[in-house]
Amino acid sequence: MRVYPSNDYLGAEICFLLEVDIKGTMYRFSSFPIEIMNNNDVVFYSGLLSDPEYAEQLQEIGKIKLSTNSISMSLIFPFDVAKREISGKTIEYSKAVLSYVTIAKNRVQQSFDNVINIFAGVIKEPIYGHPTKEKGYVEFSIENEIYVNDSSLLSLINNDLVMFDTFVYSPGSFTGAGQILNIEQNYASQDKHHSVGKIVPAIIGSPGISSSINGTVFDYPATPAYRIGSFADLENPTIFFLLVAGHYCLGDTVTIQDNQGNKVTNKTVFNSTSASGQMFAYVAFNQNELDAFDFDFDEKFEYYIRWTNASGAVSPYTGTSISNAGDFLIFVFESLNIDYDREAFQSLKIILNEYKFSGYINDVSIKAYEFVQKYIIPFLPITLSTGAKGVYPVLDFRITGMFESHKKSITTSALFERVSAISPSQKEIINEITVQYAPGFVHTTTFDMTFGGIDINHQIGGNDYKGVVHIGSEFLESIETEYQIVSPYSRLSKQIYGTQKSSIALEYVSDRATAVKIGLDIIRRKCLPEKICTYRAAFNFGHLLVGDVIELTDLDIGLSQSKVQIIGKTYEGASWLYDIMFQENPIDNQRVV
Repeated sequence: MRVYPSNDYLGAEICFLLEVDIKGTMYRFSSFPIEIMNNNDVVFYSGLLSDPEYAEQLQEIGKIKLSTNSISMSLIFPFDVAKREISGKTIEYSKAVLSYVTIAKNRVQQSFDNVINIFAGVIKEPIYGHPTKEKGYVEFSIENEIYVNDSSLLSLINNDLVMFDTFVYSPGSFTGAGQILNIEQNYASQDKHHSVGKIVPAIIGSPGISSSINGTVFDYPATPAYRIGSFADLENPTIFFLLVAGHYCLGDTVTIQDNQGNKVTNKTVFNSTSASGQMFAYVAFNQNELDAFDFDFDEKFEYYIRWTNASGAVSPYTGTSISNAGDFLIFVFESLNIDYDREAFQSLKIILNEYKFSGYINDVSIKAYEFVQKYIIPFLPITLSTGAKGVYPVLDFRITGMFESHKKSITTSALFERVSAISPSQKEIINEITVQYAPGFVHTTTFDMTFGGIDINHQIGGNDYKGVVHIGSEFLESIETEYQIVSPYSRLSKQIYGTQKSSIALEYVSDRATAVKIGLDIIRRKCLPEKICTYRAAFNFGHLLVGDVIELTDLDIGLSQSKVQIIGKTYEGASWLYDIMFQENPIDNQRVV
């Protein structure tokens, strides 16, 4: 999170700065003329800038805010705006960055490299040609909506390898035990007919492996694999090749299962390239290990992978698995060319990477940013908002272990006084939740009586969750799950609001620790209603940002050194207005009466 030393702001006043880049020419404005040190030089801002109408609000945790933020302001350019506009040299869509410095004892407290950026965007809808104003006078808004040119997540991970129909193999594509197997191109093509029309999967993390309450690891069929080649040698069993991913994969071995109930473990994952240079991952098995021969010419071969000692795609931007939530978000932002605050994400990456996601993508229509909005962000303790450096994360203050050191301790006074009543902002209460995770294919066996005996039929398909966690106020014998957690927040909430149940199914989580984290986060966030009130603060509190956690004492409403989060900030000319959010929670905040 972005932190600035609070000592720099005590007894200070604010000077707003605005930089406007018009086709490569930089214009600098400020609340009043000011010089700012830049190493051994100075940067001059000419004044001529009105105070901006600045307001910022935080979205609910688990949401994304990419909608338009805007700031209205006016200034005086050193040219005739009307003449410039009529000649086609418009100022609209010029880049603009709003920032400020603080001044104490007639000295600017920041250097040019350390000015405090608060907003960046483009000029929209300029209003000019005022009869009573100077020719350079103009009013406009600066907007910073993040535009997302969303793309298929499958294509971002697999590149060109999306369907088998267009994938060209070359002789020598398949390696085994370190040796090249001489596979003729036409033979591989003949064998590939089993998979024509299929979508090549992209793998996230290690689907098909999880753990029980006692730490015992179990695995299950989780991703599909498809026949792409074979190698026949009369003196040895025929080898068959399965494509498991349309990209490079990490790790060593997987378990393969067919649709006849056969299973073979510890099969090495190999990475290779196609004739066009496209990377892909595959495994091999021989005819004695799994079902492969089609004597009736109508048998359907189906294969499934358990990623027991391997994992899927690697981010080219971080070099790590995209299973980690922080690394996955950065992968999407970089792939879609979305501006994001690298420093802010780096500071929270350790926390975000504790949440691990896994599964497979085999649908071209799934968009990358839509996937983030539906399957990732709602289950992380953050909200995404937009600022001067692009998209940035704000961590939920109720994850108390992360906020042992708050940004500032404040006691209400004439410099920081409450100016509104307390109002609730959250209607939904949850104090008991069932979390399903570790989705995988269902393997069923049926028996048919015939005149010759019993036919055994195997089938793999559908979807089933292999793991269930229940979090509530007490252990329940009626709950059919081996893993239950009693939460003090659930117990507190139930005493006030009664039992308020909910359930979620995590389609892209197989890690039990992640499922538990998500469930506990939801209980912590939803167990009690959120309360909001507004404070008016003096200039010297201007360093506080939306998303910051402060320790607040306001004895009039029973808060004593209570952790609260800033969810709104407005510039009101002579002061700042801060909207703060808190929960009346005696577990974390001792209320004073």
